[in-house]
Formats: sequence, C-alpha cells, structure tokens
Amino acid sequence: MHANPRRPPVHYETESPGVGESLQAVITTVLAGGGRLHPGLRLVERAGQFSAYCDPIAGAGDQPLFRLPRKLLIPVQSAVWEQCNDALRLSVAPDDLTPLQRDLLNQQVALYNAAGKIPWALNHMTSLVLDGQAPLRAALEAIWPGFANRPATPAEAFLRTRTFCDRSVTGKDGSGQLLMPLIDLLNHHHRGARFRMDDINLVVRVVQPTVGLECFAIYGGRRDVLDLALHYGYADPCTPLAFCAPLRVDVPGLGQLRVEALRPTLCPSSGRPVVSG
Repeated sequence: MHANPRRPPVHYETESPGVGESLQAVITTVLAGGGRLHPGLRLVERAGQFSAYCDPIAGAGDQPLFRLPRKLLIPVQSAVWEQCNDALRLSVAPDDLTPLQRDLLNQQVALYNAAGKIPWALNHMTSLVLDGQAPLRAALEAIWPGFANRPATPAEAFLRTRTFCDRSVTGKDGSGQLLMPLIDLLNHHHRGARFRMDDINLVVRVVQPTVGLECFAIYGGRRDVLDLALHYGYADPCTPLAFCAPLRVDVPGLGQLRVEALRPTLCPSSGRPVVSG
C-alpha cells in the first residue's frame, strides 16, 4: 500500500516494478487536469493485471467512481505504433493532441509497458495468438464476422480493448478511439457500470455486482463468452449471454444438422436475453 499526504488521496497496491510510479503519474495528471476520483478508490495490480475497488462509505451520497473532463480523453485513432512484441512504442503521435493529452498518452504507455501488456496480449489475445494460422482464422471468421480484420500491430490490437467511441467527439461514423485514463483499468461484468458522457465529463458510477468491493464496467453491447475470449483474451464464466454460431454437422443415419447464427433478443417480460427460431 502506498500513501503519502502530499500525494493525491487515492490508495493503490502494485507488485510489478515500475507500475506504482507510472500509476501515480497518471493519477497526478488526471487530478491536475480537473478529474475527480472517489475517495474510497483503490487500484490494485497483480502480475500485470489491474482491478479497481471502492469503499462506498468513504464518499458522499452517489459520488461517482470516476469523473473525467473530456479534455483528459485521448484520441488515438491516428496514432502509428511500431511493430514490436515486447512493448508499446509510439512511432507517430496524433497531431491533434493538446499538451495535457500528450503527457497523459506517454504516461499511459509507460503504465502499460511496466505491466507487460504487450507480451500478455501476444499470449492471450486470439487475434495475435493465431497470427499466421490461416485455417483457424478462417474458421473463426465464419463464427465471428470481422475476426479476420486484425490490427496491423500488437499495440493496435491491445488498444482496441482499452478505448471507446463517442460520436460527438470522434465523428459520426464512430470510427475514432478515445483512451480513458484510469477508467480503462476497470474489469468487465455484464451488470457493471456504463460509461456516461455528457457535454463536459465522462462519468462512471460505483457499481459492485459481485460479493466484495471490486467495481466493474460493462464494455458495451451484449458480450458473450466467445466475444470476450476472442476480443479480450479471457474466459468469462459469469455472462448470461450465448450467441448461436453457424454450424453444419453430418449426423450418420439422419443427414445434416444445420444451425444458423442468431443474435439474442430481450424478453419483454423479464428483460433477459433469449434466442428464438
């Protein structure tokens, strides 16, 4: 546990060398830029993986977990990254960054590198693990359309899991990517907090859907086990969603069994996802 009365009132625990210093740099810049963090927030790093915890009684009322002004969100869609397998290395920075955003981007990159995020991605993210294995990639493309359109570099593949699109900032096509300092450390849960953007701030509430004090965000949409495994690189046994994948199986004596891909709809009475057809 690191605490210093002269530093921002946010507790954090780290075990990997350099992560604490990098995390503190991001926190300091966020607070100096007008960001607000819940006083009960505790950021934890173990073996390069992050979690966010919060003691709700440390705050007043419905105080959010994070409140970041728009100026602290970093547009990275025009960034060019080196083809590197051990770290994120920026080749060309976006030319529309403010000095504050540029500092935050450099600090975020330092944090990711201290946590070993690119080596982790190369061993866990399916789009990178299957690099060069065309038959498997083709099979997954049939199940998960768009899988074959992999990013050019490991850095781009990793950052796609750390950003979100806000059309009012990034264009009507929603193609832009905004990096969210500190908020991106939240893990996913299907009942987690949603990202709420207004004219001034990006706000994330304190949502703790499991036993304990860990806070979660929902990464958007209705993500099932396969989506999380292929896109984010981990298996989630708790999600209640399951999408049908297209499948043809020859059954001896019966013929061919064919399953068509269907997306779930919400049941009007319960609000739960169902698949019909």
